[in-house]
Amino acid sequence: MADALESILGDVISAGLVNVPDSQLRGVRRGRLIKLHGATHPLPSSTGQKGVLEMLELVGKPDSETLVICLISGGGSSLLPLPGEGVQLADKIEVTRGLLRAGATIQELNVVRKHLSAIKGGRLAQRLYPSTVLSLVISDVIGDKLDSIASGPVSYTHLDVYKRQGEST
Repeated sequence: MADALESILGDVISAGLVNVPDSQLRGVRRGRLIKLHGATHPLPSSTGQKGVLEMLELVGKPDSETLVICLISGGGSSLLPLPGEGVQLADKIEVTRGLLRAGATIQELNVVRKHLSAIKGGRLAQRLYPSTVLSLVISDVIGDKLDSIASGPVSYTHLDVYKRQGEST
């Protein structure tokens, strides 16, 4: 996805960073506009968290003139760990491990992940407001529900979120 975006938009992109599984970094060309940052799957890790923090630093304080392009695909829930307030990364790892051992479905896993995260469940979209956010999404979730893919970092599932922001529904 990053390669395609970079080849299509070229010089229009000022910078970018995408967390990918460590295994995808072998043989990757350097000098790209969109940096690939190694992370882990299916369990989140500190390397993934470091990548998320770098992404947020790249965006800075977006304004209405800012365009943020989010590349979202399967695996994003573990590749984009940023614990919510009062939650430690170790907690997220243990909860994920326990749910995987118990045979939880991807939908069940992602419901829990949303509640433990500072960016999932639409919270990334809130952080990026008032910028324009373009999300390119590849689904690995049965039914293709946007709030389930990567735990929906830019997807709202409740209308009351829009009402709180003063947006029309």
